Amino acid sequence: MFGAYQAGAWKALHSRFTPDMVIGASIGAMNGWAVASGMHPDELIDRWLHLNLTRIPDLAALHAIAGELCGDYRPVRELGVALTRLFPLRPELFRFPKLTPAHLVASCAAPFFIPPRKIEGRFYIDGGFLGALPLWAAKQMGATHAVAVHVMAGLPGWWVAGAATLRWLARYPRASGQRLETLWLAPPRLLGGFRAASHWDRGNVERWIEQGYRDTEAAIENAHSLPGLL
Repeated sequence: MFGAYQAGAWKALHSRFTPDMVIGASIGAMNGWAVASGMHPDELIDRWLHLNLTRIPDLAALHAIAGELCGDYRPVRELGVALTRLFPLRPELFRFPKLTPAHLVASCAAPFFIPPRKIEGRFYIDGGFLGALPLWAAKQMGATHAVAVHVMAGLPGWWVAGAATLRWLARYPRASGQRLETLWLAPPRLLGGFRAASHWDRGNVERWIEQGYRDTEAAIENAHSLPGLL
């Protein structure tokens, strides 16, 4: 449900910034498809305000949302979606046009709540499981600058340490070569706990959209050192 924050960020960015490519993981895969397809931020916000997914897990609703999104919209910009492959544990990048609703659902397959999705004989889970921001995928797709929306900022230290260990075990791609100049957009603290993250609530959605918009506006004001972005 924290993806509502991304919708607010897109509203602030839309009139100032046209991305050459869009990359998403987890709920960012769904929002990423919308943004890459040129969806106006007001429409994306309206979808979040009337989301037909009241709780996690609701596989039928999740599949319906992904199917509708892919059926009604087609990316007009490069689009990449990060997934986490099981057996062995590895991050993988899939790019449009080789993307289907199954890839979007797989990227949202939170461990213990939404089961892994099987694609071409392999099982995949949440694309943000090993790292919420797949900047490695941006570099792999040739990006030199990035606007990174980090909705999971503020996680407790034990979670961060555990994720770092998993990334090491999974040989998570490390930064190398030319530095990716990045404008970071993130809330000052974690947006909410487990229930807030897994249950739709209009009040929360409205607050997160507004916070994403305000945080992005503030970041843009201080982005004069990143002329390549804005």
